[in-house]
Amino acid sequence: MSDLRRHQVDFLSAATGGPRQYTGRALADAHAASAVTGDAFDSVVTHLLASLEACGVEPETVTRVVTALSPLRPDIVTSD
Repeated sequence: MSDLRRHQVDFLSAATGGPRQYTGRALADAHAASAVTGDAFDSVVTHLLASLEACGVEPETVTRVVTALSPLRPDIVTSD
């Protein structure tokens, strides 16, 4: 679980221009066997955005996160 958390922090940091770089596997490879549905992807994104907003993250940063995550949907969603 700690590796997953590190990868997520690194990804979000890199996606929003932060100092950390994502060095994990390609997202399509990492999620190929996970059977992630479109609904599950949407739920994670919704919860993430709500968490960012609840923590007082600036709206511009929240928008950058959405902008970074949206095009990744085809690489992460592997089942419907």
